[in-house]
Amino acid sequence: MGQYFILFGFLEKFSEAQSALEQGVKYASTDWRLWNNLMGVSLRNKKFIRFYSCIEKLVLLVHRELIDEQIIQKITQTLAYQTDQLNQENIIQSNINKKRILKLYEYLAKEIGQKYYIWEGLANRIRTKINSRFATLLQ
Repeated sequence: MGQYFILFGFLEKFSEAQSALEQGVKYASTDWRLWNNLMGVSLRNKKFIRFYSCIEKLVLLVHRELIDEQIIQKITQTLAYQTDQLNQENIIQSNINKKRILKLYEYLAKEIGQKYYIWEGLANRIRTKINSRFATLLQ
């Protein structure tokens, strides 16, 4: 996570680190290290939409090598976490999150599709979508 994460490690409050990094990327929007650190802190803070946008920004900044198999697994894990957390009362937010993840996978497939784990993640996402629709039909 680089030198910036070490700087924010002493804060012990990831929300403060999140705020500082958000300010940092406003003024240094091409600094991939800031985006990489913001990605990690956003995941830690469960700011999943920001986590996804950091991934897209890193790809846009031509740092595709940072989007590895572990990051793709984290995307899948965030989907599972959000699905578990959102109940019937918040079905609209659940659908928005699922659409956002599908959009992210489609973007990654287009930009760095030569990596097998991108396609595997997309396939897992589609499989989850099919399974949830099937479960809905059984109810």
